[in-house]
Amino acid sequence: MRRTIVIAVGALTCAFSLCVPACEREPAPRATSQPAAAAPTSAPTDAELANVRNFVKENAPPAQPAMPPGHPNISEMPGMRPTGESAPPGTPPVNLKYAAPPTWEQVPVRSSLRAAQFRLPRAEGDAEDGELAVFAAGVGGGVEMNIARWRGQFSTPDDQPLPDEAVVRETMQVGDLKITFVDIAGRFNAGMSMPGASAPAAKDDYRMFGAIVETPGAPWFFKAVGPRATMAQHRDKFVEFLRSMKAE
Repeated sequence: MRRTIVIAVGALTCAFSLCVPACEREPAPRATSQPAAAAPTSAPTDAELANVRNFVKENAPPAQPAMPPGHPNISEMPGMRPTGESAPPGTPPVNLKYAAPPTWEQVPVRSSLRAAQFRLPRAEGDAEDGELAVFAAGVGGGVEMNIARWRGQFSTPDDQPLPDEAVVRETMQVGDLKITFVDIAGRFNAGMSMPGASAPAAKDDYRMFGAIVETPGAPWFFKAVGPRATMAQHRDKFVEFLRSMKAE
C-alpha cells in the first residue's frame, strides 16, 4: 500500500514538471489582418482654410490713406497714362540732356523711380533745403493728370482746396520740346506713405515748381519743392534749367 502511494506521488511530480515549462511558454502570435492606412488627401480641411484666411487678414498691409483734400478722382483725370507705360511701338527712346545750375548739388536718389535728384540750398532763415526730383520718360501719366495731382498736394492754411489763382501755369517751347511749367504755393502735403509708416506731416508756406517736358517718346517730369523763401530764390534758375533741355 505504501509502495503504491509513493509510485502515485512520483507520477504526479513527473507530470507537474512536464506541465510547468509548457505553461510558461507564450502562445505563438496569431496572424491578424490590419486595415490599410488611409491615403493622405491633398484637399485642405475647413479648419485649415479658416486658418489661412485668418493669417492673410492679419498680415495684409494696411490700406493706403486717402488722397489729400481737393484731389480729383484719378480715374476721371484727362490725359492719364498708366504708370510705367512705354512709348508707342516704333518710337525710339528719348534721353534729355540738361545743365543744372552750379549751386544745385546732385545727390543720390531716394527712389528707384527717380532718374536724378538735386539739393537746392536753403534761404537764410529756412529750416530745410529745397529738393528737385527728376522722373524719366514712362514713369508718370500725362500733363493734366500730373498738374491735378501736384495741385492736390497743396491746400490753403485751413486745409481747403487751392483756388485757381493759386496755381500759375505757363507753356514754353524749347527747340522741339513743349514744356508745361506750374508754380504752386500753400500748405504742402506729400500724400501717401509706405504701408505701415505714418503719413508725413503737412508743411506750411511751401512752394513747388513742376514741369512736364513732352518728348517724342513720353513725358519727363521735374518736381522741385521747398520752403517758400528758398524756392523764390531758385525760380529763375529753375526756368533757365528748363531752357537748357535738349532731346537725344
